[in-house]
Amino acid sequence: MMNTRYSIFLLAIAMTCPGADRAAPPLNHPGSWVETLRSRIPFYGHRNWIVVADSAYPAQSREGIETLVADADQLQVLKEVLFDLSGSKHVTPIVYTDQELKFIDEKDAPG
Repeated sequence: MMNTRYSIFLLAIAMTCPGADRAAPPLNHPGSWVETLRSRIPFYGHRNWIVVADSAYPAQSREGIETLVADADQLQVLKEVLFDLSGSKHVTPIVYTDQELKFIDEKDAPG
């Protein structure tokens, strides 16, 4: 997977989550999107959304929506977000994927 810019969109929705043993990917450095995400998680509740999307996702500008840009592989970003949420007792991720994925053959996009 190409290492391109990916965006994390923090929106509003329902989430629920148990903690899990995990190993964190090394993405955290001062001022990074990871540091910002980790500082926000304690304030999230059942109406918050975290959307991990590629840079083609339409820009969101509505009040209350924050966009964090991660200069990392999308799978790496997703793993980091799930890792950080697994340490939260009050927020559980519910993962949704694009409907178009049903039409992509495994041999064309392994994994």
